[in-house]
Amino acid sequence: MAQSLRQAFEAVFEQALEHSYPGAPQIDDEVRPVDLRTVRDVCSAALEATDRRIPQVATADRRVMSRIANPLGIGVQSEQAFKLDVSTRWDLHFTRKLTERRESGVDGHVTVGELRKWIDEPEPMGLSRELGNLVLLVWAAATDRVFTEHGGPARTGLDSLGDHYEVVEQELPDAASWSRAIDHAERAFGVPGLASEPSAVALVRGTTAPAGSSSRIPSLLTETPSL
Repeated sequence: MAQSLRQAFEAVFEQALEHSYPGAPQIDDEVRPVDLRTVRDVCSAALEATDRRIPQVATADRRVMSRIANPLGIGVQSEQAFKLDVSTRWDLHFTRKLTERRESGVDGHVTVGELRKWIDEPEPMGLSRELGNLVLLVWAAATDRVFTEHGGPARTGLDSLGDHYEVVEQELPDAASWSRAIDHAERAFGVPGLASEPSAVALVRGTTAPAGSSSRIPSLLTETPSL
């Protein structure tokens, strides 16, 4: 009897949620902070992997990725591999909203608050703030965008993404300039393991690295080709 009452209550609760948040992703079970960190870390690793694909995700992380990343639309976790992909769900949606914003005459960079509202269009998703932050952090990194506050780099995290932050698209160097810069950084400063292709993630890493190491990368990009 108790089990029947519980099942009935859960069914009514699920129906109420579906009515309030028709766009809610089908994420089973509780999403813990450690789960969010796992998804963030795997997505970050995928950003620097060939074709943004990790051939074999750690066994302990695969279920977390499949039940969170997949329904959120930030990538696809298969039996073993994870492929980061925000194009179908988020980049298409946000690009459309950014175009509408520009055509309506709104100036300036888009803010996190605006993007957060767009997450719930065309249908409310009912994401927690942390899940919303995860979506925005992954989308921004995957599309070469960075977060700024008062014109400078913003401190970001799963639990710290201010609505007033601006999201700025980065102008990336061409492949030849990037190759020269990382080659010089490796030879002159002994900085190994730099990304072979330019990206906002690599530029931010170079900018925030300890002085005298890859912090030189941005300035190296403007120096002469003879370096």
